[in-house]
Amino acid sequence: MADLNVVTFTARLTQEPELRKTNNGTEVLNLRVAINDAVRDESAGWTTKPNYVNVAVYGPTAANLAPMLMVGSRVSVAGRLAWREWQTEDGHRAQALDVVANQVHLGDTKAEADAKRNGTAAPHPVEAAEAESIPF
Repeated sequence: MADLNVVTFTARLTQEPELRKTNNGTEVLNLRVAINDAVRDESAGWTTKPNYVNVAVYGPTAANLAPMLMVGSRVSVAGRLAWREWQTEDGHRAQALDVVANQVHLGDTKAEADAKRNGTAAPHPVEAAEAESIPF
């Protein structure tokens, strides 16, 4: 039986996305996300523990997603785990386990989620821009 390498999660971006190109010209979007986990604390209550994960999105999807994401954006990711090893500038061996995304679905932004919680309406960026261009 073959191994199954599939991950699916929903998380929030913790850093601004970084769009770059590989040596062969392929676009790659690097994301750093936090997946929150509910864990018991010493007082038998629940607390949130973040799990930080690096996500790589390749190809045209990378360029399309980059302008739509910011710190706090919620994303749902489906992909696979990928192990990397490299030599650092000071000669040490470094390793990382990342997620290579096959699919990324956009959720709400942090501002939209906060507005929903507070019972206020966060304007959609396009709607806000259109409202400002109305001449009356």
